[in-house]
Amino acid sequence: AITRTRLGNYDDALGDFRQAIELRPDLPEPYYSRGVTRLLNQQFEDAIADFNLYIRYEKRDVGAYINRGLSYLHLKDTVSAYNDFDMAIRTNREDPDGYNRRGSLRMEQRRYDEAIADFDRAVACDSSYVPALFNRAIVYDYLNRPMLALEDFSRVIELQPSSAIAYFNRAMVRSSIGDYNRAVEDLDMVATLSPNNVLVFYNRAHIHTRLGNVDAAIADYSRAIDLYPDFANAYLSRAYLRRSK
Repeated sequence: AITRTRLGNYDDALGDFRQAIELRPDLPEPYYSRGVTRLLNQQFEDAIADFNLYIRYEKRDVGAYINRGLSYLHLKDTVSAYNDFDMAIRTNREDPDGYNRRGSLRMEQRRYDEAIADFDRAVACDSSYVPALFNRAIVYDYLNRPMLALEDFSRVIELQPSSAIAYFNRAMVRSSIGDYNRAVEDLDMVATLSPNNVLVFYNRAHIHTRLGNVDAAIADYSRAIDLYPDFANAYLSRAYLRRSK
């Protein structure tokens, strides 16, 4: 069942879990694994029911509270999700995932200072915990603290050199403070890692325009149009540059 879940074959996986539970209804693990499968299959209420059953047996499993919280989030029940993330933290205060999940929810609710506090705690638990570093960088950017955002994005890239999204976000922060040349360098990396991402070429074209690299900007707008032929703003920007030459 777990193998089928990993292959994305959720229906057959659920059938196997059902048989396992019928054979041994007293074993907690199948309820947890079936809950994860149901979460992945967007059966959120059923997933919550499975995690409830599992937690009756295993009250100290951080993952159960986090996954149940994620199920509640998908159902727009942010209060229950928050309570589960909080329970995950109380269950194990050395696990960064609970802090990161609660911080992510606070970030969505624009409770930015509280979110940063949670991400700080997650990083204190594990200095190489990429999700919290990335999320904290996003919040720093929201709060117009670009140097702190750049520090965290750079740390993410150090830990995950192939993270296209980290390079892209660092490029946007660098562009916002006028560091255009290094922003282009970051977008060059994104173009290598994610060559079909239209926003890479569109944004790099903007920066090339600011740097006076008109031909490079036109080439990037053209590449964006090739990837997304209905991109009206790319046509307009390219037309403006061609007219100005």
